[in-house]
Amino acid sequence: MLIGSGFGPATADHLGPLCDGVIVASALKRDGQPGNPVDPQRVARLRSRFHP
Repeated sequence: MLIGSGFGPATADHLGPLCDGVIVASALKRDGQPGNPVDPQRVARLRSRFHP
């Protein structure tokens, strides 16, 4: 199962074990806004959930 919405640093611990993969977009953008650039700090927070 893939999760395509609602996945980000705040939900990774809960949703991660329930799926085989995720599609992440605005959760990694500055202020969570789709038109903003990718926020390296958001990427690092999400990545740390899988690669501590």
